[in-house]
Amino acid sequence: MDSGRARAQRCSIVTAPENPTNDEKQGNVLDRSRVENDSFCLPPLPTVDTTGLNATLVASNILISDRNVAECPDVLCRLGITHIVTIDTAPLRHDRWPSENRFAFHFINAKDEVSEDLLLKLPALFQFMKTAVRTLFHCRMGVSRSAAVCIAYLMYRDNRSLEDVYGQVCSARTQCGPNEAFVGQLQLFERMGYKLNIYDRSFQLYCLSNVLLKAIEYRFDKSLTLDERREFYQ
Repeated sequence: MDSGRARAQRCSIVTAPENPTNDEKQGNVLDRSRVENDSFCLPPLPTVDTTGLNATLVASNILISDRNVAECPDVLCRLGITHIVTIDTAPLRHDRWPSENRFAFHFINAKDEVSEDLLLKLPALFQFMKTAVRTLFHCRMGVSRSAAVCIAYLMYRDNRSLEDVYGQVCSARTQCGPNEAFVGQLQLFERMGYKLNIYDRSFQLYCLSNVLLKAIEYRFDKSLTLDERREFYQ
């Protein structure tokens, strides 16, 4: 077999799409035409060597890690990562990476707090994941936010219950533990059939509660004077 064909078999993505999407044009998804280096090809075995790394394979081609792992492009190449999902208050500074174009990035701006909303940020994530080959989910420590978002994606992708997916992910990565509010959001996501149903009363109340929390935050916004706050809020 010629070397070109062998490389094509070892690499799962070697050609550029004939009709690129807007995301591909903007660099938000993997540029397949640039994946020509054998070192970037996915490892031939279904297992991934995470020895010495704070990274865990929790499902087929799905890993969770802390931010340190996600900030090291050499490690990402070693793990065969193609897509990176950051759930944190700041995105990765991947614009400084020499190998930036080897990866696709998605940023979810979220704190690890009970008042944080993840549900409304899921549709954009699911769209991003349509082109994923091997994905790394990470937050600061790889414990709460990344686990919650990863669990939601696996529930959606595999049409599996929260109990099943939560057990799988937390068994593989024992330090995982989404905060209680994130678990509640996952429960609501499951009740809605792994989608956001705007006609679901519980979801409507959830959205209203988020609006109310935002209003309370703004009510005590220190950038406003006391008189300005009184003018806009009761």
